[in-house]
Amino acid sequence: MPKYCYVYVLRSLVDRQFYVGQTRDLSARLRAHNDGRVNSTKERRPFELVYWEGCRNESRDSETLKSTLPLS
Repeated sequence: MPKYCYVYVLRSLVDRQFYVGQTRDLSARLRAHNDGRVNSTKERRPFELVYWEGCRNESRDSETLKSTLPLS
C-alpha cells in the first residue's frame, strides 16, 4: 500500500495570513495547529484548511507548492 504525503495550506482566522506545510496525517496536523501545539503558528490560531493535495511520496514538497499557488 503506498504511503501518502499531504501538502496543505492553512489561513489564520486572526490575521488572514497563509501557512504552507506537509504531513502524513492531515487531520491530526490540523488539530495540532488549532490546539497550539505547533510553535510557529500557535500565536495565529485558529486556522482554516483552504487547500490540500495528496501525493504518493514527498517529492512534491511545500516549497514546490509555494511557487505554484497564488497566495496573495
